Amino acid sequence: MSPDAAPAQDDQRTLREPLFQDACACNFFALSELLHRLASEGGETPVLSLDTPPAQETIRFQADASLGFPVSDVSALEQDASGLFRMTTTFMGLQGSQSPLPGYYLDHLAWKSAHEQSPVSDFLDMFSHRLTQFVWHIWRKYRYHVAFRNGGVDAFSQR
Repeated sequence: MSPDAAPAQDDQRTLREPLFQDACACNFFALSELLHRLASEGGETPVLSLDTPPAQETIRFQADASLGFPVSDVSALEQDASGLFRMTTTFMGLQGSQSPLPGYYLDHLAWKSAHEQSPVSDFLDMFSHRLTQFVWHIWRKYRYHVAFRNGGVDAFSQR
């Protein structure tokens, strides 16, 4: 490790700590973009594609099972030991207050989630993750300023 690498890691750690403490105050799209860029190694931002294998994804979305009225798009944010960010969202999920499922399923899922016994929630989160990913990609597609990179190296500029 070079001496220049340590300050960059300290800067990233200083930037990440407030995000984890107050993720609810952040906009979903802005937070997703920031986490995607923070996940970069050596200054190279990872490719963002729907074809990316799950093992190489930088953010994993899961739905909040709470039946309460959501105060923001994001209810929790954490990072596991492998560096994968786990963002709990309050929209586009198959569980929680925004779910299209019948109420008796939602009550059961909310109770299981509160008691941290959630194999069904984990299963539904596979689909919720993909739905939320689609929303994020659609949002990015129509905002050129988000994907733009200096020097015309972004995908749109090279068309």
